[in-house]
Amino acid sequence: MLTFGQLILVVYYIFAMVGMELFKGKVQFFEPGSEDPAREYCGNPLLKGSAFARNNYCKNNFNDVVSSFILLLELTVVNQWHVLTGGFTVVTHISARIFFVLFHIVMVIIIINIFVAFILEAFFVEYMVGKSDLQTSLEKKIEELNLCVEQHPADGTLVDAMETQDNDMGSSEGVKAKPTLMFKISSKRYRTMDGLLQRMFETETDLSADDGNEEEPENFSNPSFTTA
Repeated sequence: MLTFGQLILVVYYIFAMVGMELFKGKVQFFEPGSEDPAREYCGNPLLKGSAFARNNYCKNNFNDVVSSFILLLELTVVNQWHVLTGGFTVVTHISARIFFVLFHIVMVIIIINIFVAFILEAFFVEYMVGKSDLQTSLEKKIEELNLCVEQHPADGTLVDAMETQDNDMGSSEGVKAKPTLMFKISSKRYRTMDGLLQRMFETETDLSADDGNEEEPENFSNPSFTTA
């Protein structure tokens, strides 16, 4: 996560420096109490009647580093980015759109998607770990019920198995991974999963009943004495 944040900071800094070289001084910001008539068109007559000036986007400029970073953040969240692009295009040249389109491709389409993919991968890893814990608990229960026939050690780690078997290309058709635990159920009654769970529950119930019977103290009848 720290590396991803550093990458965003570097990209922001590069585009901020380029933006300051291209658009610095093209848009001016006036304080709310200013009576300067140029305040209506952000200090640039080319912006008269434009959506940029009507929406009072004068503070969105590349005049300094802080303002540049704020403007790039607005472009990242795609907040009226077409209006911002149109404003800077009017005060410079139509080719200025290349700068904003390039930032949109690099930041929004590429880097943000990489971040989303990183979050999803972390979620899948956590999900697979939880699933493995459940599988381990079931295997222990099967061994306790003496249903185990054959057991194979797991090859590699969980992440290796996930990358080789559950990747985007799909699992290999020629090579199929063997299950770590082989078991069979001789009785037809327990061949389904519901039957197996029922048998586990009955076993737990029987064990609890046996423990309760062992803890009960034996009751001896009081001896009776007869007088001669």
